[in-house]
Amino acid sequence: MKRYWTIKGGKEIEYKDLGDSHLINILHYIKKKSDEGLTLMSGGGFDSEEIWYDEYTLFGEEVLEHFDYKYLLKEAKRRGLKP
Repeated sequence: MKRYWTIKGGKEIEYKDLGDSHLINILHYIKKKSDEGLTLMSGGGFDSEEIWYDEYTLFGEEVLEHFDYKYLLKEAKRRGLKP
């Protein structure tokens, strides 16, 4: 199964195609967010008067799972990188 990281603008890059420094930076970002917390929003509405959203915060293992940390770390180890 191919796995992808989505970058700014919505472009997807397969994990194996990420640059080494990009991969390391992603891993550091995820670990930082797992400690600090990651606030996400979901919601909807049809026009500006009906817009609503729910906000929730993930911590620790939930953040790692949200960002697929295990597989990103596996890719870094495959390359011999030490995040």
